[in-house]
Amino acid sequence: DITLEFQISGDVPAVPLEGIRWYLQRDNISEILNGSRHVFSHDRRSLLLFNLELDDEGNYTMNATNIIGTGSDMIYLDVEISPVITNNSGVVDQVMGQDAIFQCTAVSEPVHITNWTFNGTPLSTSDKYLIQGTDTIQSILTVYNVSLIDEGMYTCIADNVHGNDSATAQLRVQVTPVITQEPQEAVLLVTTTAYFSCCATGVPSP
Repeated sequence: DITLEFQISGDVPAVPLEGIRWYLQRDNISEILNGSRHVFSHDRRSLLLFNLELDDEGNYTMNATNIIGTGSDMIYLDVEISPVITNNSGVVDQVMGQDAIFQCTAVSEPVHITNWTFNGTPLSTSDKYLIQGTDTIQSILTVYNVSLIDEGMYTCIADNVHGNDSATAQLRVQVTPVITQEPQEAVLLVTTTAYFSCCATGVPSP
């Protein structure tokens, strides 16, 4: 919560309550009214904001008007928050030998740094891994040429001076079916039943 306050001086005649208006300017200008998160003092010269959000950031202007004219002043509110991860890859299924891609999206102020781990072990860019966007809203981890040993949990950790947030995604590696036992030729009498067997391995099981 935060309280914004302006002082009015030299207002002769005095500024009436209805002559005091507050505005918030971000992409556009909107008037601030009493609500669940915005409460004015009895003289409307201070404004209490509850449960600050990033959308509360911007220029706050108070206009004071009496019969003589209008005066105004402005203050900029900079809102900072710890990272909040808004999207991650969940479960990634990839065929063995292909590349697996994980995405992690987070919002924060100031900017956060994103790190990745595999089953708790920190990762860095190498011949096996490519990490992009460590200091942007979206970070991307690419795991090259996946095999069964790459299966497991991949975690992105977004961190700034106010705290951190993390999210975990699972990699499941699929293996193309391979026939391990082919059907054998058989010579049988007419009207008898022929049985053939074939064995194969793969993930998931064929």
